[in-house]
Amino acid sequence: MKKVLIIITSLLLVFSMSTNTSVYAAKKETETEPIHEELQNIKETASSAHSLLVLLKDGTLYSWGFNPDGYLGDGNHYYSGEPINITEHFNLEEDDKINHIYSSRLVNMVTTEKGYVYTWGRNAYGALGIGDSYYNLHRSPVKNEHINLLEDEEIKDISLGLYGGMLLTSFGRVLSWGINYYGTVGNNSNNHAFAPVDITSNFQLDVNEKITHISAGSHTRFAATNKGRVFAWGDNYYYKLGDGTMTTRRTPYDITEYFNFEENENVHLIESYDLTTVIVTNKGRIFMWSAYHFPNINDPFYPYSRYPVEVTDQFMLGKSEKIQKVDLGVRHLVAITNKNNVFTYGYYNYYGNMGTNTHDPHYASNITANFNDKNINPQHISVGFSHSVLLTSNGDLYFWGYNYSSLIVPGYSYIINLPILIN
Repeated sequence: MKKVLIIITSLLLVFSMSTNTSVYAAKKETETEPIHEELQNIKETASSAHSLLVLLKDGTLYSWGFNPDGYLGDGNHYYSGEPINITEHFNLEEDDKINHIYSSRLVNMVTTEKGYVYTWGRNAYGALGIGDSYYNLHRSPVKNEHINLLEDEEIKDISLGLYGGMLLTSFGRVLSWGINYYGTVGNNSNNHAFAPVDITSNFQLDVNEKITHISAGSHTRFAATNKGRVFAWGDNYYYKLGDGTMTTRRTPYDITEYFNFEENENVHLIESYDLTTVIVTNKGRIFMWSAYHFPNINDPFYPYSRYPVEVTDQFMLGKSEKIQKVDLGVRHLVAITNKNNVFTYGYYNYYGNMGTNTHDPHYASNITANFNDKNINPQHISVGFSHSVLLTSNGDLYFWGYNYSSLIVPGYSYIINLPILIN
């Protein structure tokens, strides 16, 4: 009888401990006390795999999180759970300041108001594009002296992929650099490009046609034009280019025929990350293809989609509601609409990256009600490996998903299932 009582008492104690732990975890994930109070007047954010960049409106740049290869740009390899002001590491001219930031798994990059480009991180296969062929780490920002702009030409966009990237100019020129085993650079070569090369002539554009959007994925590259054409090139294993084949493309290849675009329908945005690509058109339609099991896009006979699949209906958008911005993680995406709604969509939710307070895979979910401010006006999103960051019009910064080693949001568990205010 004593043994039975001991067992029952032990079970009750375990149950009590587990219940208290659950309550504590839930409390931690719904607290609204500011964590990083220095992050005020934010302009934009950028996420690498497990670290963050936050740019303030005055040009001040903060970074924190995972730092094995100098991702934080502060000159060392130590991890940080607190934002570090790294602005002084750029040695900017007195009247210059940072105006845009970009991130990938291995590399960070910024542009300045005077048109300069600085970069740092792991320079494998020329990933930094600074003309250096050595496989080394740059833990502090390096000024890129190899971007040759024409008179009055400006940088319009930068997209960073795995071991390389692309740059789009105001003249519609596309400069590409980095690893080139699979023709990723787009210059019909196998040689890595350690500095940016102009590949615009490889698109075979029509008269008055020019490139308007670019996106770099995992050994893949994509671009769209003002005439509604979409190009893809690079590695095509798992049908990553969306042309129904596994043929490697070493120059830009026109895949427009695989979309059922309507008359006057053009690309509004294109985003690619790892093995997934998404396109949103000016008519609000959403197309995806992926080597991962995103709900309702995969071929029933293949574990991946071979062609672009329209998924607009998955989002249950309201009347006249359209997706305005999208960013991708490895197996999920976050989208914001012109009606100030926030959607997540994906198949992998182990780290809470869907923001739904569960770990179940989800179709597109409207998670707007999961924010503390029910009237949020989302302005900017950045998605990392399995986490998401959202900036609102009043400067509030929300985080959810994989809180690697509790570095990005100190004091919280490594899984954050609901958006929490962190500034």
